[in-house]
Amino acid sequence: MAFIKFYSFRIRLISLFSILFIPLFAIIIYYTAEQKSKASEQASNKVLWVAQALANQQQYVESNTKQLLTILSQITEIKNIDTLYTSQLFSSILNQNPQYASLLLLDTNGNIIASGIYNNKINVSKRKYFTEVVKNRRFSIGEFVYSRLSKKPEIHFALPILNSDSSLRAVLVTSIDLNNYGSLIKLPQLSDDITYKFTDINGAILYHSPNIAVAKGSNERKDILLKYSKSTSTNTFVSIDNDGIARLCGLVRLKNQSNNTYMNIYAGIPEKLVYADYHKTLYIITIVVVVVFVLLLALAYFFSTKYIIKPIDQLLKSADLISEGNLETHTGIIKSTSELGELGTAIYQMTAKLRERDLEQKKVEKDLRKLKERFELAINSANIGIWDWHIRKNTLVWDKNMFELYNVDAEKFDYNIENWYQLIYPSDLDKFTEQLSAAIKLKQPFRNEFRIKHPKFGIKNIRIFADVILDKQLNTVRLIGVNWDITERKALEKQLHEAKEKVETNFKLKSANLANISHEIRTPIHGIIGFSQILKSADVTRDELIQYLNIIEESGNKLMLTMSNIIDFQLIEAGQLQLIRTESSIAEILSDVYQTVIRNTSTINPTQQIFLDTNNENIYLSIDKQRVSQILVTIIDHLKNISDDCDLHLGWEIDPNSLICYITITTDNTENIQSRLFEIDSAKLITSQNNLAGLSLALSNCLAEYMGGKIWTDSRDNIFRINLSLPIECNEVLVKQNAYHGRFLA
Repeated sequence: MAFIKFYSFRIRLISLFSILFIPLFAIIIYYTAEQKSKASEQASNKVLWVAQALANQQQYVESNTKQLLTILSQITEIKNIDTLYTSQLFSSILNQNPQYASLLLLDTNGNIIASGIYNNKINVSKRKYFTEVVKNRRFSIGEFVYSRLSKKPEIHFALPILNSDSSLRAVLVTSIDLNNYGSLIKLPQLSDDITYKFTDINGAILYHSPNIAVAKGSNERKDILLKYSKSTSTNTFVSIDNDGIARLCGLVRLKNQSNNTYMNIYAGIPEKLVYADYHKTLYIITIVVVVVFVLLLALAYFFSTKYIIKPIDQLLKSADLISEGNLETHTGIIKSTSELGELGTAIYQMTAKLRERDLEQKKVEKDLRKLKERFELAINSANIGIWDWHIRKNTLVWDKNMFELYNVDAEKFDYNIENWYQLIYPSDLDKFTEQLSAAIKLKQPFRNEFRIKHPKFGIKNIRIFADVILDKQLNTVRLIGVNWDITERKALEKQLHEAKEKVETNFKLKSANLANISHEIRTPIHGIIGFSQILKSADVTRDELIQYLNIIEESGNKLMLTMSNIIDFQLIEAGQLQLIRTESSIAEILSDVYQTVIRNTSTINPTQQIFLDTNNENIYLSIDKQRVSQILVTIIDHLKNISDDCDLHLGWEIDPNSLICYITITTDNTENIQSRLFEIDSAKLITSQNNLAGLSLALSNCLAEYMGGKIWTDSRDNIFRINLSLPIECNEVLVKQNAYHGRFLA
């Protein structure tokens, strides 16, 4: 055990010594970081220089190509679209300039008018270079393609031929054969370790250095393309190339006259070569520092062992003897003039004083033991009622707080445990006596909560705490404890519990509502996004286009309805939904609902009929006509989906205090409709039990309650009925006889 202590102290000394090397390590780290930064800066400048040099060559090629197309655009025969002459001229130019793969003259619709290879009915109206020329009326550069004319990998350049009024007359197009692209680029003197690539805006590789083993037209790595997209016109970054080697890369992005990037030029140096000198220097410095550090640690270990650890060993042995009660022990180093010698002298003097105090301490120990019990109890009680029960004599001792707590007159109180039992609430007495007996028997603290009936304050909750006192034979002879009133705390706990349940219920309601809303929103959004992507990425016929646009429009309308329902929910929750009350005919409202439902023929089951039940009276009420119609249409739409071939009846009636609009279904399976309409867990969370499910139906239920009414159901025999009841007052009802007759058949 002593060895562990010494070892720990020795480690602390060595650790302290090691801290002295922190500044040296910081200097080394700073120096090596500077070296690494300089190496990175030099390499970054180099790759940017290479990339910029290649960009200049590319711009030179573009300039020559633009000049060629400009000259051709001034030739009269080409302006006049002499196809025979133009094709012969283009063929001659291509024979003399093998770097060009094709020369084309296009009309404004992208059809080939004349070609240097041969005439073809290929249409290029969707090519990037053509669409940009048509849009911007200026020189344009395309992306990588594998030409259908020349059967070669190419990149196209286009120049518009304009009429005198600046309208587009034709388009001149030439393409460079990427197989011969190297003959156009005068490469700077580069080492074999430098790689470079030309890519179009889509990431297709147009040209690359010989030490890159990828085919022309291959796609650039996605992670490199992402860094391209986040770069400005020039940038440097580290990435893993197609060959799996990490490189420090320089990037130059070429832009057209519209300031849009059309080509990326990339040059890279292996990261391993960039930091080779830095790693070598770091390795040498690390070896030197480690060797010096180990030597100094060895010296520190030797010094600390001889001049510190051994004297401390002697002091620890003396301390162990003193802790065992041997106050006559001696450290053996009190004559030393060192700090440890002074410590040994102080320990010796301390033991002398301890011997003197030991005798005095024993005299007061007995009194302190008695005071300790009451002292600890006084600290825990904090002015709460204190009691003391002598078990053998069955005698209670109460302080004044106990009498106030129980509202008992001290003069009339019989100081025994049975008298205390009479004050405890009868239903809690058995538990109290059982735990009290267990505490006495097991010699363990007594804990309990019980109730008393207070004459002034009614039922009060009391908590009791007591410790057992044992005699020399370890028998329980006394219980000393405290009582305090926890009535308010119990009431607070109940409130907190109720509040917690309410919060949890609200959380479940919100979670279910959010889940339902999320489903209602995502469904139309998926339709919009999905068919939009189809329209963007594929060739479609006009009929398909109209079909897809109709689906997108329908999904948009569903999304608008969902968002409107969500807004209505929020307005209802905030109590800010404005009801537009007008004097409206109930018969007219139901007729409008009926016409709205039957007009939606796309969703009506041909075998299902909807009837409007008439009434000899026409009631006019001050009511929000739009909201009532919204509720009824929503319920009917839902019932049509779940009631199969059952007929629906829509009607209304008046009871003494409310208007009732109803929808009935004649079916042999009312329980199935009931369960499909109501028994959904999420629906119970969204509204309450036996309220309608789904976002629109939940909104209908909320609207009905917001207007002071409710939605409810009943069934009799084989008729299932859903009712919307709204309150009415006598002074707001106008009756017009025989307003509607007959029955409407869907």
